[in-house]
Amino acid sequence: GGTGGGTGCGGGGDRGGISRKKAKASPEKRPQKKKKDKDAPKRGMSAFMLWMNASRASIKEEHPDAKVTDIGRIAGAKWKEMDAEAKAPWDAKAKADKERYEAEMKAYKAKQRASLAADDSDSSEAAAPAKPAAGSDSDSD
Repeated sequence: GGTGGGTGCGGGGDRGGISRKKAKASPEKRPQKKKKDKDAPKRGMSAFMLWMNASRASIKEEHPDAKVTDIGRIAGAKWKEMDAEAKAPWDAKAKADKERYEAEMKAYKAKQRASLAADDSDSSEAAAPAKPAAGSDSDSD
């Protein structure tokens, strides 16, 4: 009788048809990403992100061997455990940061519109007189 010793089935280097190659997305199918304007104001931070930035050092002290991903996980768990009263000051800071962003964005958009309007008026004035001037040279004989 067999005790289930090595029969030679399924123990080799064959991976069972699992391919490790990743399919590359063709560049035509991927939508073009807009270039980010470096002058645009930064978005307002969430209450959690503000708290996380302030708490990161103390979390690292508590868990010195933790990786960045671990610190994020630990911080997320701590934030979840916090009550509304403990989160309130961070919510207020987040609201203030959102208002800062909205004010900066309003000014930024106004500046963008002003520069676009200036560009449009310059180009239309420069382009309009060019055609009659070109035709008048041949008639001067």
